[in-house]
Amino acid sequence: YEHEGGAYYRRTIQLQGNTLSLGAVEGSFATNFETVKVILHGFEQSEQVTVGGQSHGTSAEMHRYTEPITQFDPVGVPIPVVQQPVRTVELPFSAEPFEVKIG
Repeated sequence: YEHEGGAYYRRTIQLQGNTLSLGAVEGSFATNFETVKVILHGFEQSEQVTVGGQSHGTSAEMHRYTEPITQFDPVGVPIPVVQQPVRTVELPFSAEPFEVKIG
């Protein structure tokens, strides 16, 4: 309920070309996150990213953007789970701004 007292957490995230920029963290809410997982949709061939001059390998995964609804129709056809191939990379969390160069 800290938000009722004015606590907030905000971070600008912007993609321009092959560069993903994460701005500095703003606000007084303290996060417990230790990592940032970046999901690269549309960059399925990108096996590496660069952050601060350091290269990081990406992993191939199947990702679904929404969870399927429950099976509630007893005579219906099962609802398929829609998944897409993506590349992911898990990076150490930083409250400071940083850029992820893709590819």
